[in-house]
Amino acid sequence: HQAMLRQSLLVLTFMALSTQSLPEAPTAVVEWWNGVATADRANLVRPFDADWFEALPVSAQAAYAKVVFDLHEFLDTGADSHPADSYIGFEPLLLRTSFHSSGTFHHKSGSGGSNGGTIFEKGELDDPQNGCIEIATHKLQELLANQHVPLADCVVIAGNVALDRMEFPRMDLIQMQGGRKDSSGVAHRDRLPSADDDPMAKFTEQLGFTVPELVALIGGSHNFGSAHGKCSGYEGQWTSNPLSWGGANGNAPEFFVELMREDWRWYEVCTFHNNSVQYKSVPDPFAPGAEGEEEEEGGDVSLEEACEQA
Repeated sequence: HQAMLRQSLLVLTFMALSTQSLPEAPTAVVEWWNGVATADRANLVRPFDADWFEALPVSAQAAYAKVVFDLHEFLDTGADSHPADSYIGFEPLLLRTSFHSSGTFHHKSGSGGSNGGTIFEKGELDDPQNGCIEIATHKLQELLANQHVPLADCVVIAGNVALDRMEFPRMDLIQMQGGRKDSSGVAHRDRLPSADDDPMAKFTEQLGFTVPELVALIGGSHNFGSAHGKCSGYEGQWTSNPLSWGGANGNAPEFFVELMREDWRWYEVCTFHNNSVQYKSVPDPFAPGAEGEEEEEGGDVSLEEACEQA
């Protein structure tokens, strides 16, 4: 399904692309770029469409390359997005943030998506489906707000850099172009599916993807990172190596293999203010005739009530 994943990622990368004026880096950044060795430049330009990047004036090339450089420097420090995870890394959250930014796009109206940088707006961050995204948007603003590149471009670059660092094998197929423009006062809410929605139906209608394309996109993206109870209601890492496309052995993605191999049970998840997690077993909501009583694990207070009291 690599071809389908490629097409899905291409659409997300280019959707809602603006043709506004390009950034101009200050003299110090241009001088830095002129001093970067040819061998080192290859790593800094890999996220971008080669023809597009080469056509940019040197000042704009320097501005975009500096964003990539600063992202790599930040990630090289061993930055960690969720201290409670079984792994140390920020890349999966950057990828998720990039997807949530682009995932608001509506292919019929042309609205939403990363253009406008609306993922940085409080109104959009407060969307229940954007739990924990604020960790990444705050960090991106801290790192890149003064880099003369719109944050609308920066969030897409960050997702691309994250994929590259997590060893996605065909970065040559998902290179991006810049040119988006930041806006203020705009927020796109209720465009990302919740756990109670049918994400296939919602994204087929909204993004215009086919079901096979969505399967490739969802399965590909869930080879990385972990779920967090306080962010999404789910808990735990998806694969044996959340920071690698190929899993622990490096051979192939594991997400769908694990889905088919494991014997899954359903739980409600509550994350308390101290980040401790509590579970309660519940029936499979998708099983035939699933309506029934929940399996209480003791006590007279429901998990929902316990979460509210915490």
